[in-house]
Amino acid sequence: MVLEANMPMQDKVAPADGGVVNSISENMDEVARYWIEEAEEALTILQHLFEKGDYSYALFFGHLAVEKLMKAAYVLKNRRSMLLPFTTCPD
Repeated sequence: MVLEANMPMQDKVAPADGGVVNSISENMDEVARYWIEEAEEALTILQHLFEKGDYSYALFFGHLAVEKLMKAAYVLKNRRSMLLPFTTCPD
């Protein structure tokens, strides 16, 4: 994987496919995609819990989904990440 040398550390995120980061914008799309996928997973768990009648935990996972979608929206709007799902270590 190749990262731009002058890219701030908070923007150094490895793409999921292990490819090359061509721009911070492309990198932030990958970070937003991560948060959206995490939110979808939380919603799947929410639905399962709700169907079982476990409403308090369903509500908890609904809250998690909203937080993760807000992180994705922040990344897409500001083109920077506030929290990274994973980072690379400097050589």
